[in-house]
Amino acid sequence: MADMDKGGVGFIGAGKVGTTLGKYIAERGHRVSGYFSRHPESAGASARFTGSRAYDSAENLAADSAVIFVTVPDGAIGDAWAELKKTDIKGKYICHCSGALSSLVFDGVSRLGAAGLSVHPLAAINSRWDSHRYMHAVSFTVEGEETAAAHMKSFLRSMGNPAETIDADKKDVYHAGAVFLSNFVVALVHMGAELLLSCVPDRAFAESASRQLFFTGAENIRAHGAVAALTGPVERGDTETVRKHLRCLDEPAHSLYVLLSRELLQVAKAKNPERDYGELEGELNR
Repeated sequence: MADMDKGGVGFIGAGKVGTTLGKYIAERGHRVSGYFSRHPESAGASARFTGSRAYDSAENLAADSAVIFVTVPDGAIGDAWAELKKTDIKGKYICHCSGALSSLVFDGVSRLGAAGLSVHPLAAINSRWDSHRYMHAVSFTVEGEETAAAHMKSFLRSMGNPAETIDADKKDVYHAGAVFLSNFVVALVHMGAELLLSCVPDRAFAESASRQLFFTGAENIRAHGAVAALTGPVERGDTETVRKHLRCLDEPAHSLYVLLSRELLQVAKAKNPERDYGELEGELNR
């Protein structure tokens, strides 16, 4: 296989993920060969941002790259691969960054003398131009051909990023976990802010207060872990307060409160194994 430390890293797709990774990899001292996109203006903008080159074809990009990231939307990875495998990719690493798909989307890659990998950053990359600023703290998972996955893991760790390999058959569960940690948190913050807003007339106050409360809780989790960070009525076993909450909430907040409280109850039991949560458990299971 090609030496990823010496060969260039190229990107098919010049959106948020591809541009962010390219900028970060370049900042870490590795050569980014450049970008190919069906939208030449996008490839040009990402190339200028990363100090690399915009290519007019996937074939030319592949010729200059040891590692090729296919950073297009999940639904387009198969089509991009269908075009890429018409080119000479022998000895190269072919990667995508989907959390949901495995490396198996690169069907037949080994017959072409290449290695297919899923390289997923556990991060919410929401800005094409700014998200590279926090990539140094992002963890990655790598899945695919064993030797290539080990090399990619070492490459990521050499840039200072935590990285681990996972199995292809775990990708669905893995991605669901990432959705809980990232996307569902947005829903919870939005719902909490709306509940606060129903009590105070100032939307800016409610949104600011909810963000600060969220940040405080997130920092406690970061510093101490989820179990130690738990506070509130479920942790205290305060059944009466939980009853009051359930009486005042309409759907869907009511059902969500019950489901989440049942999960919190398991965390509370881990934190306080000597405490009797029987009454609260009965209330939540009614």
